[in-house]
Amino acid sequence: MEYALMPRKTAVEFVWDVRMLADLRNWRTIGLARATVRQFTHVLTDTRQASGPGFLFVALSGANFDGHRFVADAVAKGAAGVVVAADSGIRAPGNVITYIVEDTRKALGQIAMCKRAAFAGKVAVLTGSAGKTTTKSIAAALAGKQLYVNPGNFNNDIGVPLSIIAAPLNISAWLLELGMNAAGEIEALTNLVSPDYGLLLPAGRAHAGAFSTLEDIARAKAEMASAAKRPKQLLVYGSGYDNIFNKTKVTRIGLQANTKYDCRFVAARFPAGSTFELREPNWSRRIETSLHGQHWQVALGAAWGLLREMGLLERKHADRLGRVALPPGRMQLLPYRGGWLLNDSYNASPESYLTFMDYLATLDKRLKVRLVLGDMYELGRRSDVAHREVADRVKTLKPAMVIATGKRIQGALSKAGIAFVVGDGASDALTAGFGRWQPGSFLAVKGANGTGLFDALCERGLGA
Repeated sequence: MEYALMPRKTAVEFVWDVRMLADLRNWRTIGLARATVRQFTHVLTDTRQASGPGFLFVALSGANFDGHRFVADAVAKGAAGVVVAADSGIRAPGNVITYIVEDTRKALGQIAMCKRAAFAGKVAVLTGSAGKTTTKSIAAALAGKQLYVNPGNFNNDIGVPLSIIAAPLNISAWLLELGMNAAGEIEALTNLVSPDYGLLLPAGRAHAGAFSTLEDIARAKAEMASAAKRPKQLLVYGSGYDNIFNKTKVTRIGLQANTKYDCRFVAARFPAGSTFELREPNWSRRIETSLHGQHWQVALGAAWGLLREMGLLERKHADRLGRVALPPGRMQLLPYRGGWLLNDSYNASPESYLTFMDYLATLDKRLKVRLVLGDMYELGRRSDVAHREVADRVKTLKPAMVIATGKRIQGALSKAGIAFVVGDGASDALTAGFGRWQPGSFLAVKGANGTGLFDALCERGLGA
């Protein structure tokens, strides 16, 4: 992923003093005395975003990119300061300040923490194995202009700092999604953000390849609660974390007993959406939404409970849930030539794959369901089991046609004895799925983002 492409620039309401940065821990400086600027109003990691002089350029490095190659370009486009790794040997010319650090990714976090210290509003973080981006998007829709959320999946040690750097200060609250691929990452991100509120969504098998057990995944997510700068208030959805910390010290959300907030699926209204019921102690409200599937009760209940605890919503605002529209590629139902397209191709975990199948099982049997299925990733030794679970569920659906792209799902379908059409890549699979289309056809598309299915649908004008 290219994290340098940030959708907005730093608000000019905050500046980074050149000497303040020089005083950060483990930073060394060259050229400070002859500098012609006293402050930076913008921090960039991509020289293509440069639109004027005086910015600070951070040369990030990763497995597939090295920002140090663009330091000269940054200077040519007006950078007044650059942050480079000590082992790069790079020094900016003339009156451009060179900040020398051991790790530019960690330095980016330090830059963001300067901005975080200046924010007087409320800050919340959320994590979980699935539903993070959806919950965040619902919260943003409900809270409106009161709330800033990090864009897309800017949720790691590069994306979170960039999100803070871009965040406005003249707003009531921030909500930052935290992601992880290994133990220790949630703790580090929590310490970087120093949140007031934390939300733990259910822990599942996403990224299971990096962990020995499912309990290890839950413990890695729960690092939020044990970080040095842990949230002052912790909200937990479901009971999956009860063995990790004292459940009496958290605000509970979900369908189990003794919860403060929950949202319950009531009925499907195909093709219009679904009806849900919000519940708090001594209060409830039924809401008709355009969302498809019972599983949205998790994200709806979690977003509602978090915003209620943050003081950004009152019960009278419950009707806003009926106007929530999710980002493309997440159970997105579109009319198509007398039939329907269900686009759930933005991401795929075992849990989201099975809820996708659950929804298809509720459809009117007169609909001629076709499936385009892609692989799941990052499941490690659990990959074969997870894909076989999907194949077993496909068998119960008895679809009119199955197209598979990806060796993992193809292998699982073969072992389950399910006939399928081989898709040689995402575009080929979709072409097969849309072939010989008839009124009443229903094409359902599911797979991890890396399969290319989401992008291929967007190219056809059926995604974003």
